Amino acid sequence: MSAPTNDPLAGIRSKIKWAKKHVADLNSTIRDFLDARPYEVGANRDPNTRKPVYKVTNVKDVPCDISHLAGDTFSSLISILDHLAFRLYKKHSPTGDGRSVYFPISRKAKTTAEYVTSCEGKVQGIEPTVVVPDLLSVEAYQGGKGHNLWVLNELNNLSKHRELVTVGSQFRSMDIGGHLIRSMAKMLGGALPEISAFFRPADPLCPLKIGDELFIDLPDAEVDPQLKFAFEVAIHEPQITKPQPLIETVHQLAGVVESIVNRFAKYL
Repeated sequence: MSAPTNDPLAGIRSKIKWAKKHVADLNSTIRDFLDARPYEVGANRDPNTRKPVYKVTNVKDVPCDISHLAGDTFSSLISILDHLAFRLYKKHSPTGDGRSVYFPISRKAKTTAEYVTSCEGKVQGIEPTVVVPDLLSVEAYQGGKGHNLWVLNELNNLSKHRELVTVGSQFRSMDIGGHLIRSMAKMLGGALPEISAFFRPADPLCPLKIGDELFIDLPDAEVDPQLKFAFEVAIHEPQITKPQPLIETVHQLAGVVESIVNRFAKYL
């Protein structure tokens, strides 16, 4: 058991440290999956257009461990916010139990007025003249200034009440620069300095599946066996957010939560 402390941020700091461990574990697990080369790409020439078409020929399922770790991370981040709300409550109402106090995030509000009304019970007992208005100014609802917190809360609820946050593979980028340099070198009959320049596609093709077309070259162009494609693990929950790289999303949400803690630490 930890030693008692008078630092009101001690519990929050501990939770932040634990959340960062989840993020590190998630990042490591995703990296191990990607390093195992779970994707294969092949090219065939379309007989009608004479264009080389590069397609996904194999894609392995994202391990369930990644979904579990993502869910654990979302839960840890929400726990930090709720613990912050509890500490704010105890600052103003030291004799209360604070069991009904939560960080004010609304699942269903569509306007600021609806948000304020729906969150009144969550902040009851917190200092009402300065702290509560500041908390509610975060506007943690769908479409509000704190939309990212709504996303975090929805992902957390989903991982608790369904089974797993849906994650899948998506097309991250393609090395157009290297491909163009090699094509020019063949045309000029000599070697050129290799220059990589990866570009993101307009459609990340999430979830990635066998047969997805990644790139269609010019008619009669030679197939480039060195053409590089990059892939990533992404969240695929279209009712909550568009497909996004999982680890980048987690880092972003963790940053938002830590900034909220820093913002409200002055009231403790």
